[in-house]
Amino acid sequence: MTNLAFWVLDEDEPEVRARFKWVNPRKPFKSSLYSFGAEYVSTTLARQLDLPTAEIYLEEIDGDTGLVSLRVPGVPWSVLSHDTIRAATFVDKKAWPRYMVFDVLVANHDRTPDNLFVEWDPPLRRPLSQGEQATLWLIDYGFSCLWPVYKFGENLSLGDIQGISPDADLRTEFTQALRNNAPPQYYMRFPFRGSTERAQAIEFVRRITDDDIEQAVAKVPKTYMTKQEAELTAAFLRGRLARIDTLVDTVFPM
Repeated sequence: MTNLAFWVLDEDEPEVRARFKWVNPRKPFKSSLYSFGAEYVSTTLARQLDLPTAEIYLEEIDGDTGLVSLRVPGVPWSVLSHDTIRAATFVDKKAWPRYMVFDVLVANHDRTPDNLFVEWDPPLRRPLSQGEQATLWLIDYGFSCLWPVYKFGENLSLGDIQGISPDADLRTEFTQALRNNAPPQYYMRFPFRGSTERAQAIEFVRRITDDDIEQAVAKVPKTYMTKQEAELTAAFLRGRLARIDTLVDTVFPM
């Protein structure tokens, strides 16, 4: 586990559960308050596009500053077999390219099986049958924007974040991880170059504007991002938005 975390309940609505996570001092290269701020920015932009992401808040609980993520329905993709994935009918499959383009935009290379949740419709209380309907939830954008810093340089650490160029490219292995960290059954749904479907996915994500980015970053308290880090984060995302076609072609060259 990258961060320290526990479940919390709403006192007024105990059926509402959320995950609170805070910085793990034993993992300074992966866990940080900036990471929570980056997750808030990316999630805010994702929800603006109506992507299936959990609602999150930047909060302090019991003296610890961190992030609260409301519990999403569904079961982890990681517990599903290949046969189960093949058997399910994912009603949102046509939208998967949009999800992937957005991850490219915010430089989120952490779309691992643990960060793809499956929601059954209706929720299953029995073994899966052929053709059962399901949809995806996207969780955890903590490795987006400028985090972790070492995705830009092998020897970089948190203290180097303000020295990153807003035009910086990810190291090759992290650019490839934008695709390869996800399950093959997921990323192989990305359309080929020159296809209408690919162009439509890119145009969908282009609905985000520079102003949207500025406003999302402006909502992050200085506890999570210094003024310079916030300005650099906004500039980084604006630059990626301006060249999203090229970035997508680099991640998905076929």
